[in-house]
Amino acid sequence: MPVARAWSERELLVLLPDPEDPARLGEELYRRSADDPPVALGVTITEALAGRPIPARAEARPLPGFRYHPSPVATGAVRESVTRCPVCEQVTGFAYATTHYGARTLRNVCPWCIADGSAAARFKASFVDDFPLLEKGLPHAVVAEVVKRTPGFASFQQEEWQVCCGDACAFEGLLDHDAFAQLDDATLLGLHVPTDRLDEWRAGYTGDDYGVFAFRCLHCGGRRFRVDVS
Repeated sequence: MPVARAWSERELLVLLPDPEDPARLGEELYRRSADDPPVALGVTITEALAGRPIPARAEARPLPGFRYHPSPVATGAVRESVTRCPVCEQVTGFAYATTHYGARTLRNVCPWCIADGSAAARFKASFVDDFPLLEKGLPHAVVAEVVKRTPGFASFQQEEWQVCCGDACAFEGLLDHDAFAQLDDATLLGLHVPTDRLDEWRAGYTGDDYGVFAFRCLHCGGRRFRVDVS
């Protein structure tokens, strides 16, 4: 339910149903811009009425570079946000959008605190499963960079970071329909697509219940794929 708006009717402050009692509205304020999903502000309506300032949009600045996940906004791992990072306690304009590994629930970590390792160090968190990388015998420095200082990605089952040329690959994201349709027969067969259904799968792939994640080797440039089934 909208409770306030900016000069534009497409920029609203809204309340959403309480997750524990959907029949009533929750207290937490969200910002909704145009058709984008609501973004939690980290302020309740009671706090706002009492005078606590609502965080403004942070001034845009370049995101930190991630060797093994070069485009985290495009892949959906990082999103725009007006929430305060629990590590640096700053409103940076961006937040990690998927889950992490750790004993404590950690939300809205900014990408800068992932990149410098402070989120992992402070909360003993990791963002990628280390087992597949250790199993492939990668150097511990590489494993640490992927696990502790690289945004992970959401998957149906356990994610498995791909390896090539003795190094971790760069994550490119979930293939959309057009990218999947361009894969050759040999690649599709390697992804367990039935031989007699190659064209059918090319036409019907959506990524919803059978997802294919793409990676690229940083050395030979070859692509590696990980299949995930809901």
